[in-house]
Amino acid sequence: KMAIRVPKSMRAKRELLKHAPKLVENGKKMLILHGTKTSAVLNSVLADLFHLKRDHAVKYTKKNDSIRPFESGGETSLEFFSLKSDCSLLVVSRIMLP
Repeated sequence: KMAIRVPKSMRAKRELLKHAPKLVENGKKMLILHGTKTSAVLNSVLADLFHLKRDHAVKYTKKNDSIRPFESGGETSLEFFSLKSDCSLLVVSRIMLP
């Protein structure tokens, strides 16, 4: 049984209204990240994607060593970045070495 959340302050009320269902939903934002090693081709593809979706994209330019989406433990930083920037789509460039 779920309880209905009652806001105790105006700030809490605004936060609950922001996450409530809407008649017209906002567009999905894209998070663009560089992996540990990337090539010039991948960097240009990421730049083109960012320019195409400039209004709905967030690009992090630093190389992130902790981002490993297909290994255990690597998804925690992805979750942090997506919650921080409110993004639901993810693009990671990384060269997979054998």
